[in-house]
Amino acid sequence: MQLFNRPDRTRRLLNAFRTNFLFLISDGAYPPHRQQRLYRWCQKVGLDWARARAHVAPEATTFLQSVIQRSVNDGAIAPEEMQNLQRLRRRLGLPEDVEPMTRLYDLVERKIEHLLVERAAYLSEEHVVRRLTEQIGAYHLPKEREERLQRLLQQQHTYARLMAGRLPVLAAPIDLPDGEVCHDYREISFIEATAAARHSGVGYLAVTCKRVMVLSPHGGSATRWHDIRHVQLQSDRAVQIITATTNLLVYCDEPQYVATLIIGALRRYTQHIPSSPPSNKRLVPNV
Repeated sequence: MQLFNRPDRTRRLLNAFRTNFLFLISDGAYPPHRQQRLYRWCQKVGLDWARARAHVAPEATTFLQSVIQRSVNDGAIAPEEMQNLQRLRRRLGLPEDVEPMTRLYDLVERKIEHLLVERAAYLSEEHVVRRLTEQIGAYHLPKEREERLQRLLQQQHTYARLMAGRLPVLAAPIDLPDGEVCHDYREISFIEATAAARHSGVGYLAVTCKRVMVLSPHGGSATRWHDIRHVQLQSDRAVQIITATTNLLVYCDEPQYVATLIIGALRRYTQHIPSSPPSNKRLVPNV
């Protein structure tokens, strides 16, 4: 007879656990000492702790959502708030990818992405990047999310350095005159249109301190910086370079990098580099 009563007893204990849990969170808080009260009660009555927390997972999720909503009502969330919410999630026994936390992570990621866009002009400075790196880490986001943001920051840092005219110098795989250094060299396919003809081919793009060259067995070109009129990222695969005589469409890997490097080089070799912002300017606000 006792075998039939056991499920009933467990069910009554689970329902009692839910009642106690809802009472303890009724004021909108669930500090560690309240969790300990519930844990000791489970030990006393012989109720499995993991099963009890799983039993109230829907109520715990709703509660977590309400706490998160209060935290983000002002449209911002500090790293300390994020850490407190993560501790609360763990006390509630909810997984890291529970929906309220996932939405919170999305919000923080968007805020950081917007911050990187706003501060793009300053991301060539190492101290700004270091501070942003620390700020991203302070949120203790899930590993894959933090790594994505850190990669994005480093990518934007690279682009900002290029835009500021801080160009890489490569060991040129081609012969260059003395004093001409190579900034980029890669395989490409291209379409080139002039007033007289239009042709396409495959070959290499070489960007140096004096010119942009297309090297191809099907015919190439060499354009000095002062003859370049416009550079634009045309698609996720192409860079458009408009010169005094041609309209060149270059297809390559890392087209955004190539476009940014050419734009940075164009600024460096045809006009003055913009000065750095004053040291007292506030560069990186809180997310």
